[in-house]
Amino acid sequence: MRILLLSAKWLGDAVNTTGAVAAIQDAHPGAEIVVSVGAPGAGVFQGWPGIEVWERPKRFGLREQVAHFSRIRAKGFDLAVHLEASRSLTRWVRQAGVPKRVGVAKTDHGHGLHAATLPRDDEHEVRGPILRILDLLGLPPHEPDLRLTEVELRAGQERRAQLDERPVIALHLGASNTRKQWDLGEAAHLIRHLDSLEKQSVLIGGPNDTTLIPDAPCTAWAGTMPVREMAAFLACADGFVGNDSGPMHIAGALGLPTVGLFGPTNPARYGPPGHRSVTFRRCDCPFAAQDSNDDCDGRCTRAIPWRDVADALRTVLQR
Repeated sequence: MRILLLSAKWLGDAVNTTGAVAAIQDAHPGAEIVVSVGAPGAGVFQGWPGIEVWERPKRFGLREQVAHFSRIRAKGFDLAVHLEASRSLTRWVRQAGVPKRVGVAKTDHGHGLHAATLPRDDEHEVRGPILRILDLLGLPPHEPDLRLTEVELRAGQERRAQLDERPVIALHLGASNTRKQWDLGEAAHLIRHLDSLEKQSVLIGGPNDTTLIPDAPCTAWAGTMPVREMAAFLACADGFVGNDSGPMHIAGALGLPTVGLFGPTNPARYGPPGHRSVTFRRCDCPFAAQDSNDDCDGRCTRAIPWRDVADALRTVLQR
């Protein structure tokens, strides 16, 4: 059996689809499974055992779409599962001749899906529809699951061994949208506070997140680890603090005590997975009642007090 899974574009969204990927893989042992995923989220699946990754190009114009879905037609898939709502993806998969198509649709027309569910405004944008997709497939719910291998976990332990024995708090202070970024001065206060509690801070993230914080005792490893290596290191950490971004979702998916910092986006819709995750958003933000608002300039994110973050972290570490 050949199965095509169409995952989300962004890193955090891709992380939130991993539960469905894991559930489908478990239900079809021996199946040939391909995950088609946008470039930012491709690292989530690179190295996943038993999964082939087809990276959708960043520029997904007509020529790129034709090439990508000609590849789908040539593969001869038996089932396509749409883990994100996209009319163009649904149209191309239908035209590629996949005989059974299930997933999330933008409208109740389904756009060529044989069984479809619609996103709802009162649920998490990704994890909500995922539960109903699994139900359509006759599969039980499954939490996000990165399926880290023993080799990857050993590499994470080797990274951890480069630090001293104090508890490790990982911090991610970057974001694809600058309006989501916490103030570095407040972050420096938090890092110094953690140091006074005999906890060490490690900055993680991508190549664009290599921010050094002057006069703050921390280890700067942002930009030094691919996505799954970073996840393996987080699996050895003791806690996480970060902006609304991909690493926050990875930390939550690993069950790490996680504090997510939010501003222009609604944590009820975009918050991290995991029962040990909490989110913080200033209630005096004029856009707090909205899911996402381009008018918000991010001052509410920058103004989150470090003491409130420290209190939230202490609470989640005790869970």
